[in-house]
Amino acid sequence: MSVRHESASGLIWNNKVEKVRMSQDSYARLRFANIRQLPETGLFADEVGAIAPDVQAVSIDLDDGGNLDLTGIENLPLLSSLIIHQCDGILPYGGSGNGVMALTRLLMPYAQGATEQLIASPHLQDMEIEGGTLDLLTHMAETVRNVLLQRVKRAADPRAWDRLTQLDQIEINQSGSIEVVAPAGAWPEVVSFTIIGSLKGIVLASKVRPFQYLYLEGVRRFDPGSSFWDLQAKRVTVGYSTNPPKWLVEAWPHRPDDWDESFSIASHPLLPGSEEP
Repeated sequence: MSVRHESASGLIWNNKVEKVRMSQDSYARLRFANIRQLPETGLFADEVGAIAPDVQAVSIDLDDGGNLDLTGIENLPLLSSLIIHQCDGILPYGGSGNGVMALTRLLMPYAQGATEQLIASPHLQDMEIEGGTLDLLTHMAETVRNVLLQRVKRAADPRAWDRLTQLDQIEINQSGSIEVVAPAGAWPEVVSFTIIGSLKGIVLASKVRPFQYLYLEGVRRFDPGSSFWDLQAKRVTVGYSTNPPKWLVEAWPHRPDDWDESFSIASHPLLPGSEEP
C-alpha cells in the first residue's frame, strides 16, 4: 500500500514497499520514498526520515521541476538506493557521508561535486550517471562493479580508463566522440559502446589489452584509419536494428576466412555470406 504525504513545507512524497529485482534470480522488498514535489529549499531527507527512518530507496521524479538538495541523506542509515530521474538542478552536497555510505546503487544526472562524492560511497556496486566526463571514474569506490555512463564526454586524464579494471561490466551510451584508452590492467568482462558518434583508438587499445566480450551498436563512425577486423577480443558482437552500419558494410569484403570465430554479426543482405556460419 502506498501512503501519500504532504507537508506545509511543500514536500509531496509517497511511502510504500515495492518488490524489486536485485539480480537474475533474486528479489527483495524495499521501502521506497518516491518524491514528487520539493519545497523551495530543495530539502527532503529530514522530513522523510522523521516518518520513515527505515527507508531503503529514494526515487526522485519531479513533475514541476525544482532544485534538489541532498543534505541530510547521510542521516538515512538504511538508504541503499538513490534514483534521480528528473529535477532542474542538484545543489552542492556537503554531507559527511557517514550514513549515505550505505548506498549500493546510484542513478543520477551528473552534478559537479555531488556526483563525485556520492560515487565514492564505499559500498556502492552499481552506478548510472548521465553527463559529465569519463574523469568521474577516478572518484568511484573500489566496490563498484557495474557502470552505465550516458551522454558522457571523453576523459581529460587518460588514466581514468585504468579504473575500468575493477569492473565486471561497463556501457557507454548515447555519447559523441570517445577516445578509447587501454587500462593498465584487464578490461571488464563485458564492455559495450552503444549509440556513439565516433569511436576512436579502440583497435590499438584492444591490441594493448584484448577485450573479453565487446558489444558495439549504433556506432556511427568506427576508429578512422584502423581495420575493424584487427580488433582483439575473445568475442566481438555488432548489433543493429534494421541495417548494419556503413563502416561494417565497407569492411565486410575484407573479412578474414575465420571471422566468425571471434566476431558475432547478424546476417543481412548487405553482408553477403553472413548467413553461412
